[in-house]
Amino acid sequence: MEPQYIVAPGAARCAPSNRRAAAPDSRNSDREPSLLPQPVKALLATAFPGHPLTALAPAQGGFSNLTVTARIGGVPLVVKAAERPEKRADLRREAHVLALLRRRLAVPRLLATVEDEGWTVLVLRQRRGLPGVRLYGGPQEALMAPLTALGRTLARLHRRALAPPPEPEATGLLVATRAARLAARLNDLPLPGELRGPLAEALTHPAWNPARPRLIHGDAGLHNVLWSAGGLVLLDWELAGWGDPRLDLAWAGWTLRFRGVSPAGWEALLAGYGPEHATALGLDPETLQALALGQAAGLLARAAGQPAWDEWLRRLHWTLADGRP
Repeated sequence: MEPQYIVAPGAARCAPSNRRAAAPDSRNSDREPSLLPQPVKALLATAFPGHPLTALAPAQGGFSNLTVTARIGGVPLVVKAAERPEKRADLRREAHVLALLRRRLAVPRLLATVEDEGWTVLVLRQRRGLPGVRLYGGPQEALMAPLTALGRTLARLHRRALAPPPEPEATGLLVATRAARLAARLNDLPLPGELRGPLAEALTHPAWNPARPRLIHGDAGLHNVLWSAGGLVLLDWELAGWGDPRLDLAWAGWTLRFRGVSPAGWEALLAGYGPEHATALGLDPETLQALALGQAAGLLARAAGQPAWDEWLRRLHWTLADGRP
C-alpha cells in the first residue's frame, strides 16, 4: 500500500523549504535511535524528501500516542505517530479538527498527515511555551492567569457554529456516538461492582446527547496547553468532537480537583469563560459529575489491557468519593 497524504491548507508555506537541506546532525539523529520506529522514519522521509530528520527528543507532558520533537530540514516540529487502530483514529480526528480551526483558534499548525497500512503520522509545527502540566509544580497563584486564558479559549471554541463533517459517526466525531459505544462496552470490562453501576448511570445523562452539539476539545485542562508570554495554545485534539460544551468545563474542573488546586482555580476558569455564558449552559453539580465520570470511564476503557488501567481505576474511585463538581 502506498503512503496516503492529507496536507493541511497552506502547509507548503510552513513545511521545510526547497533550499538545500542542512546536513544531518549525527549527534542528535543517532543519539535516540529508538524514539521513532523505522517505518515512521521511512514515512517522514517520503513525505519530506531531501530534508533530514534530526534532533529527536521525547516530547514533554502526558501524551497518549508516540510523540517526539524533531527537526526536519532544520525546521522545529512535533511528530505524533500511532500504530493501534484506535490511536490511529485519534490522530485522524485531531488532523481534521486542527485543519478546521486553523486561523480560528490558537492551536498547533498541522503541516501534514502521512500514513500507510501500519502507521498514521501527524507532523505539526512546534510552538514555544511551557507545558501546562509543569505549572502545577509552582505556587497556585501562578495558575490563575493560564486558567483564565484557558476559559477564554474554550469559550471562543464553543461559540463557533462549526458544522460536523459528513458522516461524523464514521469518523468518531460525534461524542454522543462514542458515549453510546462506551456504555455498551462496560459489561465487557473487568470493572469492580462498585464502579459498574455508577458509570452506567453517568453515561445515561442527557448531557451526552445534546440537541445542538458544538465542537469541543474533549480533554480540556492545563495538561493540554502551552503557556507563554504570548498567550495560551491548546494542544492534543485527539478526543475532540461535537458534543456538549459542559464536558470541557467538567473535565477541566475535574483535573483541577484531582491536582489539589483550590476553588479559586475553578473560579478563574469560569471568569475567562464568561460567567454569563457558563450560567446559560447550566453547570449544575449532577451534570458536571456525570460528565466527569463518563469521561474517566472512557479513558479507563481505552487503557484496558494497558499499564494505565490500574491508575484509571484509582482515579475513578477517587472521583466517586470526591463526589462534587
